[in-house]
Amino acid sequence: MKNKRYLSYIALLIGSAIVIYAQSETVENSYLLVLGIILLMGGLFGIYLGITKAVPPKEWIQSEDEEE
Repeated sequence: MKNKRYLSYIALLIGSAIVIYAQSETVENSYLLVLGIILLMGGLFGIYLGITKAVPPKEWIQSEDEEE
């Protein structure tokens, strides 16, 4: 599980570096820019999935009967 998280962070960093590099060139390389955006979005999606899989606490009130 932690390997997926690390892979997501690495994809995020590499993707953002590729996007910055592709934007800084005088002649913009579209394929490199698209590759960077795909890696960036894939990394963000992987991080999002890791965050949403957290188990919520079970102390929440399920019904009004439990509240009283």
